[in-house]
Amino acid sequence: MTESISTWKKWEYDKGGYPRDILHLKTVEGSPCSPTSLGPHDVCIAVSYSAMNPVAYKMMTDFPSIMVKRPCVPEMDYSGIVYQVGKEAQNEFKKGDEVFGMIPGDDQMKTGYGTLSEFIVVPSQYLTKKPSSISLKEAACLPLTGLTCLQSLVETCKLSTGGRVFINGGSGGVGVMAIQIAREVVGPEGFIVTSCSGKNVDLVKSLGANTAIDYTACDLIEHLRTNYKDAPFDGVMDNVGAGTDLFKASPAFLKQGGVYAMVGVQTGDGTMSMLRFGGSIAASLMRPAWLGGVDRKLVVDMMKFSKEKLLRIAALAESGKLRAIIDSTFPFSDVLPAYELMMSHRAKGKIVIE
Repeated sequence: MTESISTWKKWEYDKGGYPRDILHLKTVEGSPCSPTSLGPHDVCIAVSYSAMNPVAYKMMTDFPSIMVKRPCVPEMDYSGIVYQVGKEAQNEFKKGDEVFGMIPGDDQMKTGYGTLSEFIVVPSQYLTKKPSSISLKEAACLPLTGLTCLQSLVETCKLSTGGRVFINGGSGGVGVMAIQIAREVVGPEGFIVTSCSGKNVDLVKSLGANTAIDYTACDLIEHLRTNYKDAPFDGVMDNVGAGTDLFKASPAFLKQGGVYAMVGVQTGDGTMSMLRFGGSIAASLMRPAWLGGVDRKLVVDMMKFSKEKLLRIAALAESGKLRAIIDSTFPFSDVLPAYELMMSHRAKGKIVIE
């Protein structure tokens, strides 16, 4: 790696809107970091890959300016090579280490820092060394989706060995991770059902799903009511979040005391759409069953970062129990078509920027 960097590039936006209308590639003059400017616990990383997540474009299209510091560099996941290390982080990392990690969403919204950049500076708690058994590209796909699934399946739904779970949306970036982590949690005796289109049935079954429901060939809610009323699930992880109809129907297929974890949220475009969706969720949360509410617990699961969970994801990947499913890779100079693909909801697995 070149010792002295005089210019580098990053993607950023300074107003709300569609990625194609607001994102621009900026050239930054000067070094991305120096030993004197680096905080004692900071690590400067030359980014190799950034994996895309739907929340990034939703921050552009849906979140008001009061919620996101702008200008803002999008995306949270990354992998790369350590370029400089702060004094207090040198017992864990050294220059040249291959690492991966993420910038948590709450930090990104407060600082405007993101990973769609040639260099990033992050606290050492937000990264770990890349497992030797996987590539840098694969590693970049793991953090946000992996930590989200661990939290939703283990901490929120409280799944354990032998558990039964329904994962709505099994072939997207979160879904492919959720199936693998669910299988690790419930074990071979557990039962995993997921939904996907017919063309992705073989994929989700290869990842560990016992049954895949082709949502294009049936009424998903009616199918769940009919087939799982006598053997309900311990938990539901909803990666789609297209309204509250599925949650309202969940007493027919989710056990009493089971948790419905909503991870994905499809709000439409714009702040008002997000607020309307939030209102419908609030109504579902607040209305008791005796007033016509849903007699099941709904949790809108916002991922909370922890280094412990990141290390567990790394260990699962190292052991071969967790693998990245990559739909496509785009060059750093060509992120706008990547966002168009992401917003189409047609990607099978992760979209990666190199």
